[in-house]
Amino acid sequence: MRRRAWMVLGGCLLAAVALAEPATLATTGQGRGPTLLFLHGMGGTRDNWKPAVEKLSGYHVVLADLPGHGRSSLPDPFSLEAAAEQVAATLRTLKAESTVVVGQGIGGVLALRRLSSATDNHILRLEKSINIGRPVEAVFDAWSDFELLPQYIDFVERVERFGRRSRWTVNIDGKRFRWDAQITQVVRGQSIGWKSLSGPRHTGRISFAPLGDQTVVHVTMNYAPPLGKFGSMLPMDQHLEDWIERALREFKAKLEHEERREISNA
Repeated sequence: MRRRAWMVLGGCLLAAVALAEPATLATTGQGRGPTLLFLHGMGGTRDNWKPAVEKLSGYHVVLADLPGHGRSSLPDPFSLEAAAEQVAATLRTLKAESTVVVGQGIGGVLALRRLSSATDNHILRLEKSINIGRPVEAVFDAWSDFELLPQYIDFVERVERFGRRSRWTVNIDGKRFRWDAQITQVVRGQSIGWKSLSGPRHTGRISFAPLGDQTVVHVTMNYAPPLGKFGSMLPMDQHLEDWIERALREFKAKLEHEERREISNA
């Protein structure tokens, strides 16, 4: 089981990452106990941390030179991702059950980048269903006309369609999110599958099943938070399932209202 957590303390980013394996950063270590890996800021060396850690006891303290600093090599070509991989390699060679990474300045940035990439495999699977009192053909047609969805769902501001691709703009908790998506499958009157091409990473499928004169709509979405399980701190991730449910409720209410209006006008 891998455990990870992060917090900001005294201007430093602390990332607790349960990893275990090789190293490319130059390091020195001392003491026994839970492992603490310290990353200095831009232009410094591992020695910058010595005054701060000399009185620490009960810990395995590891000081590292950042890529291109002290005795650590600079990745070629250089990128923050490559530098973060050097941090990851160092973590793996420590072979600790869990390691707290204390980063100052650019060291904190690298700790967070490594944490983000290490948690990319954390996928949220969300599912919601609703019954709509309209025939399946009418429900499918209304949903598949993406550009008209803002008329049914209040927080969907705009949908632009370009063949099998579309661009979505939504407003959640007062924050605007945009992404491009591509339709991956369409079964007429039954289902629509999609995947994101930019913005929030997700794939999804919405299915439509007849139930007499009604339609059961079922949404399945696989969503990858930008910081793995810590993405739940972002507005879109805090209650994404609630927003999916709200979208279905609003779609149902307005579609059924349309039918009542059509009947009354007949």
